[in-house]
Amino acid sequence: MNYTEYLHHENYSTTTIVHYTNRITEFTKWLKKHKVTASEIDYKTCMKYIKYLQQKKDQTPNHQ
Repeated sequence: MNYTEYLHHENYSTTTIVHYTNRITEFTKWLKKHKVTASEIDYKTCMKYIKYLQQKKDQTPNHQ
């Protein structure tokens, strides 16, 4: 069973499934760009990704 099937099985809404899978896709792209595999993620890498998300959020129109 893949992740999307699992979410369906657990009765997540279609909107939530799309949101979760989009987040995973974005994270995977970020990892590839930074030449990191999922098994290599450590605290420092995690903090870099959080910083990336914060900067991205700050660049979003209508950010309050």
